[in-house]
Amino acid sequence: KYNLPSCVATKADGVIDGSGRSIPGVDLGKIIHDGVAMGILTAGGGHAAAAGFALSVDRESEFIEYLERAVSEQLNGVQPVHEILVDAELDAGGADMELVEKLAGLEPFGQGNPEPTLVLYGGTLASATTMGNTNMHLRGNIITSNGRQLPFVGFNMTGTPIGNFLLDDANRNTKITLLGKLKENEYKGRVTAQFI
Repeated sequence: KYNLPSCVATKADGVIDGSGRSIPGVDLGKIIHDGVAMGILTAGGGHAAAAGFALSVDRESEFIEYLERAVSEQLNGVQPVHEILVDAELDAGGADMELVEKLAGLEPFGQGNPEPTLVLYGGTLASATTMGNTNMHLRGNIITSNGRQLPFVGFNMTGTPIGNFLLDDANRNTKITLLGKLKENEYKGRVTAQFI
């Protein structure tokens, strides 16, 4: 939400154990390693994107001040912006099971090999509706440039500007651009491509 590193921790028996996740531009592992070397932390380790740590509860305030200062120094006055790296842009007509199978050949996905993020152009909004127990998610279909339907799912989109746009019947038959992942969806024995 804030595009800043975040840490969570538990306190028990005079010890704080925690872990953190970072953002591009902030090496959280270095911060934690330096905190151990300075004696603020009793244990810790990690890498640029994630780290774990432990400290005595009596050093909590010192750790918080150190962590905030170290992050600020690494950012060097640059306000972090949320970046989405796009791996490919393509016409929505090319988003099919053949492409899903080709993308599967790039697995396994993880820290060093993220799942490809795609931009799909040329789709026309056909339908959208809420789903889930709380109706916070959306599902719908676009009509691709080659006339096929491509289902899509949007998690936690109800009540957002994008969700409101998709759910508004006045926007049916509007050309839209989608950003997300192309996945295999199996439902009732039928396997299809789905954009998430």
